[in-house]
Amino acid sequence: MDVYGPNTAGVVSDLLNELVTMIQLLPDWGAVLYTPDDPALMSQFGLKPRIASDAWQLKISLADLDKALAEQGEMIGALLIVGGPQIVPFHHLPNPTHDSDLDVASDNPYSTVDENYFIPQWPVGRLPGESGPDAGLLLSQIRDLLYRYQKRTKSAKSGSVNFAAMVNWVFRLFSNLSLNKKNKSIGYAAEIWQAPAKGVYKAVGKQKDLVLSPPTHSGTLLLNGSQGHRLGYFNLHGVKDGPNWYGQKDFTSDAAGPDYPIALSPTMFSENQSAPELILTEACYGANVINKRYEEALSLKCLDSGTRSFIGSTCIAYGSITMPLIAADYLAETFWQQVNTGEPAGYALMQAKLSLAEEMTRIQGFLDGEDQKTILSFVLYGDPLAVHDAFKTMPKPMFRMKTHPAVRTVSDSDLEFSPEGKAMPMNVDKQVRKLTKKYLPGLQNAKMQVKKSGPSGTKNPRESDVAGRYVVTLQKSFDENTHTVHHHFARMTFDKRGKLVKFTTSR
Repeated sequence: MDVYGPNTAGVVSDLLNELVTMIQLLPDWGAVLYTPDDPALMSQFGLKPRIASDAWQLKISLADLDKALAEQGEMIGALLIVGGPQIVPFHHLPNPTHDSDLDVASDNPYSTVDENYFIPQWPVGRLPGESGPDAGLLLSQIRDLLYRYQKRTKSAKSGSVNFAAMVNWVFRLFSNLSLNKKNKSIGYAAEIWQAPAKGVYKAVGKQKDLVLSPPTHSGTLLLNGSQGHRLGYFNLHGVKDGPNWYGQKDFTSDAAGPDYPIALSPTMFSENQSAPELILTEACYGANVINKRYEEALSLKCLDSGTRSFIGSTCIAYGSITMPLIAADYLAETFWQQVNTGEPAGYALMQAKLSLAEEMTRIQGFLDGEDQKTILSFVLYGDPLAVHDAFKTMPKPMFRMKTHPAVRTVSDSDLEFSPEGKAMPMNVDKQVRKLTKKYLPGLQNAKMQVKKSGPSGTKNPRESDVAGRYVVTLQKSFDENTHTVHHHFARMTFDKRGKLVKFTTSR
């Protein structure tokens, strides 16, 4: 009410109550419009109201709600946050990596009942309005969601088996089989990251159809017009203070043109040019909506132009420079694999985060800075129950365990700065120079910071593996004289024997 005024707030409330009613009519689903600062509502659950502007109070309130529902044989199956950060704040978590981010804006803590917010227990989506008093974008998202759930309710009422539904099912099946993959999906990546991007895109479409920037840019990219694409995968550069996403030349390229061409811009999407229905972007700040109007953030413009589910990072994202896929690339591949099995977008993202945590714990024994930042910073805008398979089925609530496994984390703050004048071991120094020359020649004169893990003081082999590790961070900024500065970070992790165990770069 304080942001939009009483009249608009009343309209939002009415629409949300109507949406709750539509969901309640679906088989196997219930819904509640939960406002933690409303004493009357909270008393119905036997709970005390919480401060709505405090992210941690909201998280505690959700845990209390889940406990109250459990007493009725129910649970939180999914959470839809209505409003941008000016309405429902992000959690601003400690940054686990040494880069330019002061913190990590995240919705992850809203997905758990306890302080272990690295392992989500239910999917979370958010309908983000733009910054300021104009509620137009938020209202349009709610109305679109209401329309879609009205259609689902009508389908549920008509019964699961009828001739018309069967004909429609067969028609959709053959339509999807006959469509060319390129028409259904678009993959678009910076030229320098084509190897990992192709590794991800094979879960979406044909690798040969991946578009690279350069040579492609915002003026030459071919889109599907008002029909749009069903799926969109974007492995491009993003910047904190600008709306565009950028490509990047491979360092070995001597082709003409800018090193960082504008690859995508909000102006490219409109009523006549729909955005993909489902988008996952690895761009740094791809989901940054703090203090943004809809024309100032591609995420908001896409949501205003046909996108139903948008997944991106609120801050700096890290990915692979070569195979195997790690960090954001691993998350993206696993997400698309889950989508292909028919999982709703929220469950697909949740499963991708769980898989990343499990895989890196298996390999490393812990989650390092890049792993943590990937899990925390990637958020979903849109309905977490939106299904993007060919059949548009309505998922049933998933069961979950009451407890979930804790994870061990190692952040940059846990490491010690290598003292000035004390060089890295010769074999580590040689590898840093070799890797930079081969894969990142543009960073050969970058600012370097070295951190080292101290002795573990334990005989546990998994713990002692952390001791003696070196984390080397390279940082350099590039100004293309376009009023945009591109900040690059590369991170190399070496074990105590001087073996490279991880190599990531910022997106």
